[in-house]
Amino acid sequence: MFHWCPAKPLAAVQMDRLQATAAGFANHIVVCVLSQSNSQIIGLANLVLPLRASSLKADQLRDIVVLGDVGFLEKEWPFLHNMPRLYIVKGTALNRSDLRAVRLNTCQMCVILGAPSASDKMAATDPTLADKAVILATLNVRAMRFSPAENSVLDHENNRYSGVYEEHKIIEPRLTGYEVPLITDLMRESNVQFLEQDDEDLPGTEFYLTQPYAGGRTFAATVLDLLMITSFFNPPIVKVFHAMIFGGASLELERLLAEGAGLIGGEDISLPAETKDQISVIQMALDRGPLRSHVGSFYGGLFLDALINLGLVVLGVSRRVDLAREMTTSSSKRYVISNPPHSFILDVTDEIFALRGPNWKPSPNFLPTCSLSTF
Repeated sequence: MFHWCPAKPLAAVQMDRLQATAAGFANHIVVCVLSQSNSQIIGLANLVLPLRASSLKADQLRDIVVLGDVGFLEKEWPFLHNMPRLYIVKGTALNRSDLRAVRLNTCQMCVILGAPSASDKMAATDPTLADKAVILATLNVRAMRFSPAENSVLDHENNRYSGVYEEHKIIEPRLTGYEVPLITDLMRESNVQFLEQDDEDLPGTEFYLTQPYAGGRTFAATVLDLLMITSFFNPPIVKVFHAMIFGGASLELERLLAEGAGLIGGEDISLPAETKDQISVIQMALDRGPLRSHVGSFYGGLFLDALINLGLVVLGVSRRVDLAREMTTSSSKRYVISNPPHSFILDVTDEIFALRGPNWKPSPNFLPTCSLSTF
């Protein structure tokens, strides 16, 4: 169910700023934790576990670099010490030198998390201050600038990853912080207004309708309330989400995790026969993928072609917010349209989300059978 390794002490994976710079991370995942030594644990393992799901092959795993206070991460480490390719860097996302040390300009995704502190009385009296640290860290990242020399090793490092992440390799160098893919976790939904000043959301807009949320740039724990309500009225949906995120299930391992035993290796925990039918969610660019012939045609035709010829179940489309504006940088904002109508017209800049099987591989001679004229 998960990739794991024998337990390691925190000191074995801990790095300072100079060591992180020398490591030369690229196409990795950066997790910035804004906390103090007396902050409550936030369950960082729940974020890392899906990134180590067995639905991903061993050569598809990305390095995970956690930037934060070592004193706080020591409390999280008993739940993380079995995770492979996980590194701890002492520092803070409020310091740009630390962000450059973890190679923020070459990361595949940056996640900014906040850990509440029991001694923070100001946050208890003013809800706006509850997310002060993560908001400042987000604005700090957006304001960064990167020189061409910092992107000089991209071509070499892009060859390290393949498979499900092939479409997400860094192709063009990033010169500003706005080009870094970033998601910020908020404790208060109302604080979304402080993340990005150029969003055109009207005052009082529901959190679910704001541009940062629709574009996948922010998240709030209250979003899980909807999932809880849905699972109450439709219990099987939990297994569907479980399969999409983790690729499968092992009842024995779930029991051990629920009891707090952590990841334990062994032949009886995750048998190959139980994981052969795992699925995964992929994202492919429409203009470079096997469905590129559907640019400018109906979504319904693409859905049928993907299902019949590729064995893919298309979930939705990721589209740029402003199609009329010329895309000059990779910072163009996107939003996701789940299950659009069959007459939805596809654009050349669209990206497709789909479910794929364990051995999915597109045919090099793939030709769509349904097009704009036949659907």
